[in-house]
Amino acid sequence: MADNLIQTLLRRKIDGTHARLTRLKLFEAFGVPAAIAFAALILVITGGFERLSPFLQALTFLIVVAVFALSVLRGWRNYRAPGKAEARDRLDASHPERPVSAYSDHPAKITAESRPYWDRHKDRLTAIVATLPLPKFADEWKKADPFYLRVISPAILILVCIFFQDGLTSRLNNAARTDIGALFGAQNIEIT
Repeated sequence: MADNLIQTLLRRKIDGTHARLTRLKLFEAFGVPAAIAFAALILVITGGFERLSPFLQALTFLIVVAVFALSVLRGWRNYRAPGKAEARDRLDASHPERPVSAYSDHPAKITAESRPYWDRHKDRLTAIVATLPLPKFADEWKKADPFYLRVISPAILILVCIFFQDGLTSRLNNAARTDIGALFGAQNIEIT
């Protein structure tokens, strides 16, 4: 019974590690497109995009869309979803005694003399597994996001949305309907 509880606990801890590792890998692959989207939205919501000439609006729109699409494509090619085995190994490596793999070990032969030692070893491993924290991947997060943009960018976007809520939807609609023909002088064409 206790062994089943530890196996369930281990499975939950491996799932938690897998979820954290997946978030890290997703940010590494798609952090740049997210930053481009946040910057473009902030430009539109603050009204900076509307202040540009029609030609610059069309040029900016095309550049942002192209760079965003290329960065998404690059992220898609570079993204490698972590597997459960990798999550298990990362959880196991977070403790010097490697309790996840040690818990599944079995002695080649158990004798009456060795049984108490084995039981104590299993009890100690059970206590370690029960209190084993999930890895935070702090060093990898610092490398992938040294300026904490994963937190700061959404916060800034929310503040900008709150501060510029008047006309928010009209600015977004106008940006979505950017006249690409302005690149070719379509705004100066008169139909008679």
